[in-house]
Amino acid sequence: MLHLVAFQRAWWVISWVCIVSFLLLWANNRFVMAVGEAPTAVSIFISDEVSGTGLTARETVDTLNDSWETAGQTAGAASFTVGTINSTDTPVILTAGGGFTAEVSLRDIDGSDPLIGSPATTQGDASATTTTTTMQDNSPKPQSLYANSEAYYNESSGSSSNRNGLLFTFSSPVRMFGAWFGDVETRTDGQGTTAVLRLIDASGLQIGVDIPVPTSTIDQSLCGAPTNDSFAGCGNRTTRWIGFVADAGTPVKQMLLIVGDDDTTSGSDNGFTEHLSFIGAQVGVSPTAVSLTHLAVLPTTPTPWLLLVVLLGLLGLTAGFVRRGV
Repeated sequence: MLHLVAFQRAWWVISWVCIVSFLLLWANNRFVMAVGEAPTAVSIFISDEVSGTGLTARETVDTLNDSWETAGQTAGAASFTVGTINSTDTPVILTAGGGFTAEVSLRDIDGSDPLIGSPATTQGDASATTTTTTMQDNSPKPQSLYANSEAYYNESSGSSSNRNGLLFTFSSPVRMFGAWFGDVETRTDGQGTTAVLRLIDASGLQIGVDIPVPTSTIDQSLCGAPTNDSFAGCGNRTTRWIGFVADAGTPVKQMLLIVGDDDTTSGSDNGFTEHLSFIGAQVGVSPTAVSLTHLAVLPTTPTPWLLLVVLLGLLGLTAGFVRRGV
């Protein structure tokens, strides 16, 4: 009889522990995430800058995404899908298996929406000069895409009273995305304006905080007007890879890149007259039973754990009632 009572009490303790744990887990995912920032389990890849118009520069640009690809393979990507930009498809700039698409929108970062601004009146488009070796302001293309006569996305509009941004929106959240960006001006020495990268989840929450885009230029005083407006550095006339690889629990729905400014001339150092370009947007793809699709996203809440906790709780309560009946 003593053994029976001890067994019954143990089951009741287990039951209540499971129930309380379930409520805590549920509350954490139901309420805390609704008012705070999303978790920050995302690796950011911002490469060094490359300038020049020759073959060596283009071949170097081709290597800028190597570490991003390696991280993607570790996360489960079997291969990579590269988007093609043309006027008939934009704003869609990439398609992958399972009906996945990525779209781009030129944004005025005007505060109308704190995270993504508002659509610019005139959007960017595919550059008609597909045979050029460079993108905007002589920033080099990757050799692989230049050899295929790929067009690049170019924008020269937007409001002159705020900064421009390129917003990438995915039809479903992704764990990895990136592209080669040209002429993304930025300074981090307290002069000019720093370009920033911003990630947003499917709930419309910012993932972490704004990520400053650094420059490869050691002496930033060489950059921009009035010193040297044609200097290749601080993002001006250079190309770099920018992208992310996210954990399974932190997929990304939107990526926003906001241009900065390499100038220090008062009144023209705020990024309001700067623009961006890009080429070769990519996602990782992973094999499924029937096809290749964009790198699979796992549930963003610990659903299996919640189910296990509930099951244990129910078993404990059931056992308690049965023992009481006995």
